[in-house]
Amino acid sequence: MSTFDSFSNNSNKLFTSSPNTNIETVKTIPIDKSTNEELLFVCCFDKGSGELGLNHLKSLKKQGIENYMAFIADKSTYELVQSHGFKCTLINDANFSTNQKTFGNPDFVEFSFLRYKFINESLKTYKSVWYLDVDTVVLDNLNSIYPEYVGKGYDIVFQNDVHQIQNCTGCMLYFSNQKTLDMTDYVYKGMNWQIPDQHFVNYFLFHNPGVFKTTMFDLERFPNGLIFFDKPELIGLSREFEDFKINFFRNKDKTKKLAFVHANWMVGIDTKINAIKKKGLWYL
Repeated sequence: MSTFDSFSNNSNKLFTSSPNTNIETVKTIPIDKSTNEELLFVCCFDKGSGELGLNHLKSLKKQGIENYMAFIADKSTYELVQSHGFKCTLINDANFSTNQKTFGNPDFVEFSFLRYKFINESLKTYKSVWYLDVDTVVLDNLNSIYPEYVGKGYDIVFQNDVHQIQNCTGCMLYFSNQKTLDMTDYVYKGMNWQIPDQHFVNYFLFHNPGVFKTTMFDLERFPNGLIFFDKPELIGLSREFEDFKINFFRNKDKTKKLAFVHANWMVGIDTKINAIKKKGLWYL
């Protein structure tokens, strides 16, 4: 059984208990409203994922993306990011470990819910918020892709993670409305150390059918780790996913330009960094 599957089994217990509302308030520096109020790109990281975070921000800069905000969970990393000239906000009084986090451990799971605090806050100011994990590398100006999803009634656009927990929370475009404000607030307050946020969100949507209009980004332009990276870096794959990977490459449209890549489907910061380096996408 894969790590994904074990968490999936635990997820069934999720809605049998009330959300955890005993969460310490996280104070942030207000977002500078001089940025583009139509759309804000958001990421969140700390010392443990600092190198990935800087590489992610450099990829945004290389594509001319300036309407972003990085939320940083510790002062030393905040000062480092600031010294590189990137826009960032210090998360004050956040009681989160800044050590490297491994997928599935309590620190990782807890930190994975923090993004919804800032997505929620940003949705009160911006028409749309596009969250990106820092183990992603942006390869196109996503501002030019954004209009493809505007005006179609979508509440959320997710990356396709292929797995049964399909809506990937490492790449999410939220459109601001009362439903998405309520949802992101609920997810943050529902923080549950037993399962990562992606499982929580997928089961939330499953238990609220027809409430949210969602869609997925084109997998050929927004590949996940299974699709883009080499097998040695990936978690152990079942035959089903090995076949999917082979067939995807056999049938994909090679004329489509990559918009970004996501170093998920692998465990460990060093593994992710090495995988990104092997693809020539490390900019530090």
